[in-house]
Amino acid sequence: MNSNAKTDPAADAAEALRAAAAELIARAEQLEQRAAEAAAAEPVRPLAPAVDEEEVNARLVALDLSSRGVGRAEAESLLAEQFPSVDRAALLDRFFGA
Repeated sequence: MNSNAKTDPAADAAEALRAAAAELIARAEQLEQRAAEAAAAEPVRPLAPAVDEEEVNARLVALDLSSRGVGRAEAESLLAEQFPSVDRAALLDRFFGA
């Protein structure tokens, strides 16, 4: 058997760690870039006071959906079904971005 064909488990593990570290560094750089962009963006204006309990509930549901990573289209569908009289566009822009 050729000695070059053998693999060194320690070297393989070190290489895997290097690759994982490089991926983490790339992701950290992306987060730093997004944070810088967010800091440069206009501050988010507060929503106007809710007009009724349905709007309060719709806001809570929209916040929950966005924090759970539900997509904007799915959130819009769910909000339309549960809160048909609420201005969904404003909520979606607020919690999912314009």
